[in-house]
Amino acid sequence: MKKLTQVLIIFLMLSGLINAESEITFKATTLDWGEVENGEIANLIFEFENTGDSLLIIKQIKSTCGCTVTHVEKKEYKPGEKGQIPVKFNSRGYSNRGKILKSITVITNSKKDNGYTRLKLTGKVKAGDTAICKVFPDKLKLDVIIGTPQTRKIAITNTGTKDLKLLDFTHNPELSLSVNKAVIKPKESAELSITINPFQIGNHSSFIKIRTNQYGRAITLVKFRAFIKNK
Repeated sequence: MKKLTQVLIIFLMLSGLINAESEITFKATTLDWGEVENGEIANLIFEFENTGDSLLIIKQIKSTCGCTVTHVEKKEYKPGEKGQIPVKFNSRGYSNRGKILKSITVITNSKKDNGYTRLKLTGKVKAGDTAICKVFPDKLKLDVIIGTPQTRKIAITNTGTKDLKLLDFTHNPELSLSVNKAVIKPKESAELSITINPFQIGNHSSFIKIRTNQYGRAITLVKFRAFIKNK
């Protein structure tokens, strides 16, 4: 009888071990950093607890982009033990973007949701003084007779808050460009003249690349298409 009782106790203990599971529970799965200036770092901390009855193991933390950096002090947590996942968001290059949403995925040994927990970061980035390049139209389509150059004009407007500098232009040899000013003040425009002098009959398709001092996006593209024909 005594042996039977011992066997039963051992069985119950083993059964408890087999059925024991870890579970990660976060205090909040979405955090808002509010509003930061362009280029500032937003620091957030996700707090969690192992609410299961076995050892919790953090296997991996994945972010949606290079703007978030995560680090945990350790990877194993006993039942009832609490921990933190610090997250840094680098706002550089995110001006004029409105509400921003990023996420990281925490992968653990929990059986719940296959061990995947998605954490969200949200907030706004204030626009600092920046130059913003807008072109109109940004697409040109022409019918051209070979040997007869054609010229079209587009407007380059600075919708930002500091001077926009037109640094250089990259284009196909069949095109020639001229612009009436190299520095565009806020809310003002420059006129870009584009002349095509085709070498051969057929379809001509290319991009004009305008390189400026626009923050976060130095290259602005203008799509140029022309059908070259005989007289």
